[in-house]
Amino acid sequence: MLKNVHDSFGDLLHLSQTRDSFRRRSEWVESLLEDYLRFVDVYGIFRASIVSIKEEQLKLEMSLRRNNESMISLYARERKKMNKDMMKIVSSNVRFTGKYLIPVTTMVESNSSDFELSSVLTDVNDVTQMVTMCLIKGVSSSIEIKRNSWKNLKNLWNNKKKTSDKEEGIKEVVEVIESLYEKERSKALEKLERSDECIEEIENGSEKVFRSLINTRVYLLNIIMH
Repeated sequence: MLKNVHDSFGDLLHLSQTRDSFRRRSEWVESLLEDYLRFVDVYGIFRASIVSIKEEQLKLEMSLRRNNESMISLYARERKKMNKDMMKIVSSNVRFTGKYLIPVTTMVESNSSDFELSSVLTDVNDVTQMVTMCLIKGVSSSIEIKRNSWKNLKNLWNNKKKTSDKEEGIKEVVEVIESLYEKERSKALEKLERSDECIEEIENGSEKVFRSLINTRVYLLNIIMH
């Protein structure tokens, strides 16, 4: 959706009346350049975070398949750090959004084309900010597998190791624990697969938006230089 918004915005920027408005309102171009620089920065950090998340989830999947309990615990710590980093991006996004927004001019202050353009610029910035926050929060949620699931898996793993070392008389208990452990492990792997699919879609979408933001900023720079 956001890419479509910026594609349409790009078409608007190439209209002659838009260029005329920007010539009359050079401060708008300066403000937009500041806004888009920050959006590009956020998406750059966001895309780098996506790569890290994919790498960590791959490690977790391998650990689950190999029954590597220590690596599972390590991922839980890494996941917490990744969530914290994601929220920092959201906070940064909130802080800069609005700082350079184009004021909606009144009809008294400007002609009708400037007024309409001012409204569009503000709307595009608002939509970009809102969708960006949703994307970041969506990724953060997708890697936030419930703590109880990992706690249950770890407890079952520990019980499995303890009972495996005891007498044959508790064979049935061992079998029950192993069955429960495998069930929990399968559920965790299924969640990871769904999370991977979600993150892959978000990564592809964010790449397109990132390129659109860069293209828009380049065009705005060209307006200033010519």
